[in-house]
Amino acid sequence: MVRWRESLDKRWSEWKRVEFEVTDTLAGRKVLRVSGPRTPRIATPAVKMVRSSELDHASGSFEAGLACFCLGELSPDERSAFLAAWHERLHTGAMVVIADRRSEGCGTAFELHELFAALGTSVDVRVGRTFWWARYELPPKVKASCSNEKAVDTCPRGQTSTAYVHRANDVEQV
Repeated sequence: MVRWRESLDKRWSEWKRVEFEVTDTLAGRKVLRVSGPRTPRIATPAVKMVRSSELDHASGSFEAGLACFCLGELSPDERSAFLAAWHERLHTGAMVVIADRRSEGCGTAFELHELFAALGTSVDVRVGRTFWWARYELPPKVKASCSNEKAVDTCPRGQTSTAYVHRANDVEQV
């Protein structure tokens, strides 16, 4: 019983550290908060809070986003769709913060960094004993056109079986 209580105390203190850092990171921003099936008690200045399943119905544009206990519940394919839908509701340069339990299938610190480095800039991934959290800024949104050259990337227009090249001179600021 004593070991169990010590484990809970360690988890609680680790989560409190995450909570304080998240609150400081998001201070003064208009935040869209997305929560998974289990909602943590983070006292962030959320302007709007939605469940991850209701993200498609959220309206407005936000300066920051916070998602807790969402990513671990999703498959790798669902994670990409969730992150794309979430990022659409955030301003360019928005601060994004994601926190989840370590045991929920989200990989190592390196894998988390690789996932978020492809999505944003100034990526900071922190991994504790029981929780991980990451923060990054959204880069300017780009509109890419596709060509039929050597395959290196998948076109965002819905083609899944054929790969296309995104040339730098075809990218425009939105």
